[in-house]
Amino acid sequence: LLLLLLLLLALLQGLLPRLPGKSAVIVNDFGQARIDATLLDGAATLTDIPGGCVCCTAPEGLGRAVEALLDTVKPDRIFIEPSGLARPQDVVDMLARGGVGLRVALQPTVVLVDLARVRVGVPGLGLPTEVLAQLEAADVLVGSRADLADTEQHAAFLAFATQVWPPLLAVATAARGAIDPAFVVGPWPEMPRTERTPEPNDETQSHHDEAHSRNDETKSRCDDPHHEHTLDCVPRRHPYAAVSEVWPAEAIFTWEKLREVLQNAPSLARFKGLVHTDIGWVRIDVAGGRLHVAPTGYRRDSRVDAIVEDADATGSEAALLRQHLHAALAPMAPALIDGALVLVDEGDRILALDRRALAGLPGQVPDVSVIQPGRVGSAVPLAEVLALAAPSPDARFVLVASDGMTTVPLGVREAAGALVVHSLDGAELPAGQGGPFRVLVPAGTGEEKPTCASVKGLVRVRLLPG
Repeated sequence: LLLLLLLLLALLQGLLPRLPGKSAVIVNDFGQARIDATLLDGAATLTDIPGGCVCCTAPEGLGRAVEALLDTVKPDRIFIEPSGLARPQDVVDMLARGGVGLRVALQPTVVLVDLARVRVGVPGLGLPTEVLAQLEAADVLVGSRADLADTEQHAAFLAFATQVWPPLLAVATAARGAIDPAFVVGPWPEMPRTERTPEPNDETQSHHDEAHSRNDETKSRCDDPHHEHTLDCVPRRHPYAAVSEVWPAEAIFTWEKLREVLQNAPSLARFKGLVHTDIGWVRIDVAGGRLHVAPTGYRRDSRVDAIVEDADATGSEAALLRQHLHAALAPMAPALIDGALVLVDEGDRILALDRRALAGLPGQVPDVSVIQPGRVGSAVPLAEVLALAAPSPDARFVLVASDGMTTVPLGVREAAGALVVHSLDGAELPAGQGGPFRVLVPAGTGEEKPTCASVKGLVRVRLLPG
């Protein structure tokens, strides 16, 4: 059982002695391991990952730490406590990409919010950007330091939590580090649900809501005895139908197919989704005929809610949308071209690059161990690979591994310093070294790095429009 939490050590200190079996904790809190170990007082086996945040400067250490605990301690559960600046979705992706998911069951992500920092009446509770990014990835939300917050802060926090879409698994508060273990390790108490009320200027207001408004206006006129009755006063069935679907997190959608479905469905009045695609996890909104796509930290599953026009009230349009959505599902791993790295440009055209083609590009690094001790092989700058697709200045890219895992989109300028390792001693890079191709971002390269900088088993580099 593997749990990812952004938790205060004080909360774990009170929680661990109340749990059955053996627990282990992995901390990544910038050299505080000795203090943390003292606080836990032997209640769990503690492992520290040095070298900064596990999302960027120390990503591979996390997988090794989990594997070591599973091999030696054999705990019933492992808590991962990243630094307060960590992105939970990146940690989840790193664990899945590293193969740890084959040995453990990844449990819901628990995120803490300091209730004393909540600002009533301010969008996003007035929380910092990095905290809001963490909330996006939360499955369970815990308001900490509840004893220091007033009634209005409590109410604002709970109102915010119950309007999250999709609904959270659970919401709790903790005072002085005390919390019911069920809110952390389950089974999670049922949470009250409330529907989000769109704001008047909310761009996501649906045609469904507009139809209700028009129907109410029509009913008002038709009920008026002084109103001259017209054809729109003839009773008729509601011309809309709802579609809601959920797929497991392992299901991957082909973005080209999904985009085609959304852009060519004339009956689609409204669509919102959180979807795992071959260009990464994205939030999709279709409103007013416009398609909006943005990366998301959500990782629990893929799900969509849609409204389609259903003039004949047969449900045929809803059934057709479901059929098209399921047809957009991709194989569990991306299509491979034997011995080649596939580069996809912004127009969805592909170029297959074998090892010799990569070795013929400019800027070759004959031995990456000179740049990154402990790594082996010959490499080419990722920027040279991207340049073959002639990307536009504001283009982005994603990296896709053979298991289907995908990095978050990054600007092409952020490829600076990253290397594609393609050969070892003039032959194919072995799978044990991350081959046949892997991306390596040397330590200290750039201000930002691709998610899980060392992407092993690289099969595709995909360009996206800016």
